[in-house]
Amino acid sequence: MRTEGLTLYWLALACLLLQLLPAEARLWLELHPATWWQGEYWRLLTGHLVHAGWWHWLLNALGIAVLQQLLGPYLAVRHWMACCLFSAVFVSVGLGLISSLSYYLGFSGLLHALFIFAALQALAREKVVALAVLAIVLGKVVLEQIAGPAESSARLIGIAVATDAHWLGAVAGLCFYLARALWSGPLKLQFR
Repeated sequence: MRTEGLTLYWLALACLLLQLLPAEARLWLELHPATWWQGEYWRLLTGHLVHAGWWHWLLNALGIAVLQQLLGPYLAVRHWMACCLFSAVFVSVGLGLISSLSYYLGFSGLLHALFIFAALQALAREKVVALAVLAIVLGKVVLEQIAGPAESSARLIGIAVATDAHWLGAVAGLCFYLARALWSGPLKLQFR
C-alpha cells in the first residue's frame, strides 16, 4: 500500500485544529477580499482552512477522505501541496475579482481543484475512475451554476454555499495540471 497519498488526511487534521480555535481567532483567518487588498495576504491561504462550524468541517473532511480513497495514489506530496497553494491563491483572487461575497471560508474550492488535478493525473492508468470523477465534479459545477447551490447544504453548514469557489477550484485544478504538464516537457502532456 502506498502511503504517500495518506498525507491528504493531514489537510483534514489541520482544518480540525483550526476549528478548535476560538471564533474570534478564526475571524483573523477567514478570507475577506477587502482586507487582503489592504495587505492581509495570509487570508489568501488561511481562508480555505477555517470552517463555519463542525458540519462544514465534516463535509470537507469527508471530501478529503473520498479523494484519498479514489485518487490518493495519484497525488504525490509535492503535487498536492503545490496544487493547494496555487489553487488557494487562484480561488481567493478569483473570488475577490468576480464574486460579491464579503467573506469566504472552507476547503471546498480546493477540494474541487484537487479532484480535477488528481483525476487528470490518473487518467492514463485508471481511466474509468478518472472519467467518472471528472464527470461528477464537472456535472456538479455546471448544475450549481444553472440551479444554484443546494439549500439543504446551506442549512446544514450554516452559511451560503460559495458555488463560485467550486468552479474556480475546478478551473484552478485544470490550470495546475496543464502548467505542470507543460513544465515537465511537451512530450509528457499525454495525461500523466
